[in-house]
Formats: sequence, structure tokens, C-alpha cells
Amino acid sequence: MKSIGKLFALMVLGIALFTGCQGNTSSESSDSNATTKGSRIEDGSLVHFDKVIGALRDGEIVMVADADALKARWQKVVNDQVEPDISFTGIWIVKEADGYFLRASDTINRASSIVRLVLDGDKIYEFKILDAGKEDQAGSETVTCSGCTSTGPGSVGECEVKWGLEGGYYCSDCSAGNCQKTHTVVVGSAIL
Repeated sequence: MKSIGKLFALMVLGIALFTGCQGNTSSESSDSNATTKGSRIEDGSLVHFDKVIGALRDGEIVMVADADALKARWQKVVNDQVEPDISFTGIWIVKEADGYFLRASDTINRASSIVRLVLDGDKIYEFKILDAGKEDQAGSETVTCSGCTSTGPGSVGECEVKWGLEGGYYCSDCSAGNCQKTHTVVVGSAIL
């Protein structure tokens, strides 16, 4: 009888632990989805800052903001976190996976950065991250991949920021050096 009681107690404990772990996983998953995948708030409006970065004109993506001003502001944010200092040699808007992104590269330091954008109508804006829907905690994020030292034709596309199909950023592989991902969140304002 004692062994049946122990077995029953172990089963109850196992079920409780299993259920508790599943609850934590789903709440973490929904929290991360709210910041990386969500682009609408409760009233259905898109979440973005006011500054127009680009536009769709006749099906083509066009940069409408001053690219040099965007680069300077963005570099300042990135260079507060990354060594050596990044100097973007190119900046462009792309549609990838399930969204729009502003990409930049530094061909000398072999670095790339990304900022998520939002299409609202025919205009493209910087994506706004809301902390539990609180406007005063709104911010933006950029991700930079740097540190790769491989060169030559085989190194094209190495250590670049990618957006995963499940959401979230990662750096592509690097054959030489140590490609590092730096995730920077600015609270209270836009990056661009």
C-alpha cells in the first residue's frame, strides 16, 4: 500500500511540474511575440513612430527620409554599444520574411545592422516597441552583427543580421573571427 501511495504522489508531483513548466513557456513566448512580432495595439492601429522613413510608390520601396541624417543618428546609437566604431557605408530599406527593415552595412569593419519598420498604408515608419502597451515606455531596437574577419568571395553574406521565420534576430555564420550580436533597445524615443 505504501508503494502505491508513493507512486500516486510522484504522479501528482510530475503532472504539477509539467503543467507549471508549460505555463511558464507559453507566457514567455507570448511576451517575446508581443515585442518582436506584434505590430498592432488594442484599437487595431499600427504601432510606429511618426517620422516617415520610406514609401511604396508603384510597388517599389523608396527612401523618403534623409539617408545621411538617418545614418548619423543610427551610427551614434550603435557606436555607444559596439567596438570598433561602425561607419555605415550603405543604408537601404528591404522587405524580408514577414516585414520591412532598414539595413545598413560597414564594409570596412565587416558589420551589419538592422531596424524593424512598419508599412502603414503606403508609408513606411520605424516600428515602435510598447512595454505592456504603455506609451511612455515605447522604444525602438537595433541589432548589429560584427567581428567577422574572413575575407574573399566566399565570405559574402557572413556575419549579417537575419530575421528568423519564428521572429527574432540572429547573425549568420562566420568562417573566421568571432561574429557577435549586439541588441540595443532605446527607451523613450526612436532610433532613427
